[in-house]
Amino acid sequence: MKNTFIIGIAGGTASGKSTFTRRLKERFKKSVVVLHHDDYYRDQTEIAPEERKKINYDHPDSLDTELLLSHLAMLGNLRPSGRTERHRLYYRRRQRVEI
Repeated sequence: MKNTFIIGIAGGTASGKSTFTRRLKERFKKSVVVLHHDDYYRDQTEIAPEERKKINYDHPDSLDTELLLSHLAMLGNLRPSGRTERHRLYYRRRQRVEI
């Protein structure tokens, strides 16, 4: 049975998080699944486009952290995750299922 490791990579803007993550992915290929907290912004589909522009996306409440944690738990148990992707232009999420 394979061991599953969940590694959190955090840091400030331009601190090298994406570079480090990309190098891990290159080294370990398909053994690595990358989830970006930025892909877990709350879906704003129900809010008018002009109102969406007023939302403070730097506030922690703008992120659906519970959904991210549930996806991490599924991955930790080697179950498919309903991973999301943030559509940055329209403030919407797109569903993507993968391991």
